[in-house]
Amino acid sequence: MHNAAEFSAAFPGPQVILGLRLLPLSLGRYRLLKRFECPFVDDEKKEINIEELNKELFFSLVICALPCDEFCHLLNTGKLRRELKRWGKKLTKTVNKKGFSILESFNAFRKYLDDGSAVPWVVLSKQDNSETSMAHWSSSIDVVLRSKVGWTEKEINESPMTKALQDFFKYMESEGMVKLYDHDSYRGVQGEAKANGDALEKILQEMNHGS
Repeated sequence: MHNAAEFSAAFPGPQVILGLRLLPLSLGRYRLLKRFECPFVDDEKKEINIEELNKELFFSLVICALPCDEFCHLLNTGKLRRELKRWGKKLTKTVNKKGFSILESFNAFRKYLDDGSAVPWVVLSKQDNSETSMAHWSSSIDVVLRSKVGWTEKEINESPMTKALQDFFKYMESEGMVKLYDHDSYRGVQGEAKANGDALEKILQEMNHGS
């Protein structure tokens, strides 16, 4: 069904990594990951050793396991370190289990980020893109959702980012700035366009040969 991906993206299922039950990836949590330079959302690839990467993974999981306000409260009151130690003790039990592989946790978190930022449509721009904003795309979406769609700060921080992207692009479509296709329909459109192009090319070739 064409709408299945749209609804499943708006209501993602729970995920547990290294014993931490993660909340849906939201714009708020994504921007916290960016704020603390999480390598998993870095726009540029950087060399990082495995020990440091393990620490980054655990810290990133903590960000994604807490409501944004709670994480910021723990951080600002100096209580975050205590919580990290508490979770660290639980993590030790998980890591010491027979057959444990940290690589599986890396892959699971990567999938969590990919699934949490997926868009159920092919988005085609209908505008001239010659001018590019200097703001990060997450900030631009934040502004549009608040000012045009009526999202609250809590919705920005806690609602699944897939839902934020859906509402953002639906608004953009209503303004005539983009056209949305579900992936199956777009493949059909692409196939039709290619067939039309091939037919036109054949006609032109025949006309040239006949001239």
